[in-house]
Amino acid sequence: MQRTIALFTVCCLAATLAVSCVNEADSSRLKTGDAIPSFTVDGPYGTFSSSEYNGRGGLLLFFASYCSTCHRALPAAEQIWGASDSGNLFAFAALSRQGVYDETEDAVARYWQETGFTMPYYLDFDGEVYYRFARETIPRICVIDKGGRIAYMSVGNGDITAEEIARELEKALGVEIDI
Repeated sequence: MQRTIALFTVCCLAATLAVSCVNEADSSRLKTGDAIPSFTVDGPYGTFSSSEYNGRGGLLLFFASYCSTCHRALPAAEQIWGASDSGNLFAFAALSRQGVYDETEDAVARYWQETGFTMPYYLDFDGEVYYRFARETIPRICVIDKGGRIAYMSVGNGDITAEEIARELEKALGVEIDI
């Protein structure tokens, strides 16, 4: 009986680990080299459209204010925003998406105020834009080339640095980014 319980426990643990481990390829609908879908989002900074990447490229970040991994990655994105000359060097959008928790505009605004972030964020609460890119896993940082294709994607990496992002932007856009 104890052997059966132990075997059952091991099987349950193995199944749980298999389901909980996220593989980038499994969580992504789009991959490096794919064209980004057309989208428009609104937020307190106005409206942002995917067409803003045409001819200039830039950064697209999906996050949620309740996501602890996002909390670690967002300061790097803030540094990139500062290096973008307020979006003049390349297009930049951070999209808050709703996940398993109730993300609200007030929650995101409060988080931005608490952290002192100045980068613009937009709201994708129904996940309409996010789910065109992925099934799961944030933060998701996409470097978009001047032709509107994904040149680089970081998935679930809270430890990404501004230098890493800048290096990928420089490769994709042929610009120098001073961090």
